[in-house]
Amino acid sequence: MKIKQILIIALLLGCKPKAEFYINGRAYYTHSKCLETRHESKYGYHYGYNPMRGKFEGYFGSYTETTCIKTKIDTIEIKP
Repeated sequence: MKIKQILIIALLLGCKPKAEFYINGRAYYTHSKCLETRHESKYGYHYGYNPMRGKFEGYFGSYTETTCIKTKIDTIEIKP
């Protein structure tokens, strides 16, 4: 029973966000989220899943590259 309680407390303390910067003595961290993406199909050498062999390896073939176009950054205050 005590082992479960210790594990739960350790898990909860490990999830606490770390301060990235301070303003007037208050701790803050940032969280970024991608709002708009672009998918582009390319052909060339890359490491990924090879459907011909059924495993992950480096090979020549088509693959999809995803890039983030628009990002939203939130600044969140860490409550004491």
